[in-house]
Amino acid sequence: MNRIILFPLYFLLLLSTPRSVFSDCPEAAKLFAKGVELSDGSKAEEGYYRKAISLCPNMAEAYYNLGVVLAKRGDYASAMDSYKKAVELFPKGIYYTAIGNLKLQMKDYSAAKEAYNKALEMDPKDSDALQGLSVVYNHLGLYTKAESVLRKALELQGDSAAINYNLGVVLEKQNKIIDAITAYENAISIDDRHFAAHFYLGLAYQKTGRYEDSKKVLERAATLQPEWASVYRALAVTYEKLGDFERAEMALKKALKLEPDYVPSLTNLGIILLSKTNPNPLEAEAVLQEAVKKDATNSRALTALGWAQIELGRNQQAENSLRRAIELDGTNAYAYNTLGVLYYRMGRSEDAEEAFKKAVSLNPEIARLNKRVNH
Repeated sequence: MNRIILFPLYFLLLLSTPRSVFSDCPEAAKLFAKGVELSDGSKAEEGYYRKAISLCPNMAEAYYNLGVVLAKRGDYASAMDSYKKAVELFPKGIYYTAIGNLKLQMKDYSAAKEAYNKALEMDPKDSDALQGLSVVYNHLGLYTKAESVLRKALELQGDSAAINYNLGVVLEKQNKIIDAITAYENAISIDDRHFAAHFYLGLAYQKTGRYEDSKKVLERAATLQPEWASVYRALAVTYEKLGDFERAEMALKKALKLEPDYVPSLTNLGIILLSKTNPNPLEAEAVLQEAVKKDATNSRALTALGWAQIELGRNQQAENSLRRAIELDGTNAYAYNTLGVLYYRMGRSEDAEEAFKKAVSLNPEIARLNKRVNH
């Protein structure tokens, strides 16, 4: 079955075959049945449907199944021709749903919406058409409508992990984080191997401060998709919040092994190396220099590099890095704060006070982190 990934919603491209009467096309029916038996997207399956069509040109089911095979290969134009021929021969909801799915793949949201609505006119209980329509509404930013459509789909198919997951995404788009968590949890209770539900539930738990729960589901997500770098980046955040800097470091190194050029991971690793119980400023400096080498305009990486250079006693280099960070982003409160720390350690009290004040004016929360000169 095809899986369609959008923002990031999932739904199924139907492969079920409607019953048909082949009284005029007995040989075509046999060939068609052989294709259905294969259902592997192979050239052989395609061949059976094409032979069936050549013997029985009015066999709508053969056109539809041929379209499914072609769509799975990415031949959207030919697949669309097959689906349209199926609709022309025998208008049926499942065929319109397939057209909607294909139009969605092609990002033609208006045409996809029209096709799904036609499918629902024929069968208001078509949960796949409802899911597809919800995806369209999401792309159009109509989250309330998307939620309404998905709730209708749930009434019809409450045991669907995909629908519950999709509902969670839609709810989160509306900042209904608690309801989204419930939807993700429902998806996982139905299908414990649903990777996306685990991943986004882990992120949702982070947003609500449930870091132990986040750790549990993200670690499960990592076992489901061990080659997906984003899981390890998310785990690093959770581990850091739990004060487990060693595991955060390991998670980021796994992420970098998969995506070595991803600057945010390099930056975060540098920060972790500076924050852990036994800091390693030398390794942090090397990692952060690599980050800056890859993106010389990254203010956050330069700020962290300045911090590492402070810890190594490279005061002039630290000042240069921090001044550059501020030049790139004048709203970077942490760059000002770190510059204040540098000046404080250098005995430049007035400059330190000025930098600290600027940092707090940009981000009042940073005040509690400051070591003021008079403390």
